[in-house]
Formats: sequence, structure tokens, C-alpha cells
Amino acid sequence: TPIRIQPDEYAGETAAAKRARIGAAVAAAGAAAVVLTLPDSISWLLNIRGSDVACNPVVQSFAVLHADGRAVLFIEPGKVPAEVRAALGDAVTLMPLDSFAEALSGLAAPVLVDPETAPVAVWHALEAAKIATVAGHDPCILPKAIKNPAEIAGMEAAHLRDGAAMAEFLAWVEREAPKGGLSEIDVVKALEDFRRATNLLLDIRSE
Repeated sequence: TPIRIQPDEYAGETAAAKRARIGAAVAAAGAAAVVLTLPDSISWLLNIRGSDVACNPVVQSFAVLHADGRAVLFIEPGKVPAEVRAALGDAVTLMPLDSFAEALSGLAAPVLVDPETAPVAVWHALEAAKIATVAGHDPCILPKAIKNPAEIAGMEAAHLRDGAAMAEFLAWVEREAPKGGLSEIDVVKALEDFRRATNLLLDIRSE
């Protein structure tokens, strides 16, 4: 599905600032670039969101971030609307997903790779190209886990909205259940309707 930009007001930090910050961490680790393979790390770093995984707003892709903050995003071209391309800016290059393996062979050494998360194919590709690697943690994981004030406020607001929807739903059940005739499907649809009434529901598991 098409990806979208996570607005700065919700992200709390621009993608450019994140790229510069994580790029500096890559340089501090003694590497010229880092290969990113976790969808949540890439989505956080570039402030992009998607619907590739049900009830999870990550974007299925790969990325390479250079120490100077430039990035290459490997993704299906049709998933990136023009407005997203513009928002990502010139410092983020888009390449087809199937060019990822070949692109690894052209990276400047050394390259930071997380042995706990990167596919073995990444290591094999770099090894075959005789590119030196540095084993280390994905540099996005810890910064992503440390929520900034905007992210905390967003989570609090979401919990308040959903709590209100749940309270309205429970009051509805208390009114309607004694009348009889409610099925489990009726109840599930009612809860979904209360959540959709917030006008901010993006995804809900349907199976």
C-alpha cells in the first residue's frame, strides 16, 4: 500500500535531524554507513508509515544510511506517492527493492551491520564484495525507544480517545444486552464503530 509521512508534530523530530543524529552515531562506531533491515527502524528514521503489516504502521523496505546523513531507501517505487518523495528530500535516494543486494557491493567500507537483525544474505553480499564490516547494534533501536515529548503526548492522546470509545461501548452493551438478540459479531462491529467515530482510526484487524 502507499506509504505516508508521519508529520513532525507527531514525530517530534524531523527526519533530517534523525538522519544526522544516527549518521553521527555510525561514524562514532567507526563505519562509513549502516545497513538497516528492520522495518520499524527505517520507518522511525525517515518518519514514514505504511500498512504493509496489519495493525502495525511499518513500511516493508531496506535502507542504507551513510555517516553524513544521506540515505538510500529500497522500496517498491509504486508505494511512494509524489508528496512523500518531496517530503523525503534530495538527501534520501529511492531505489527499487530488488536492487538492494547489488547495491551492497558498492558501499564504501567499513559498513556497520547488526548481527542480531540483519539477514545472513547481507553479510554474504558484503563478504563477496570484500567490503569490511563492523558488527554492532542497529543504531536506531535505542533512540527509537526513548520517546520524546511529542511522541509521549501522542500516545497519551490515543489512549484517552480509545478509553472514551471503550467506555461508550461498554455503556452501549449495558443498555442493549438485556434486550437480547446480540451476537458476537454485533458486539465486535459496535466496538469498531465507536472507535471509528474518533475519525482517527487507521487500521483494525478484521479476521
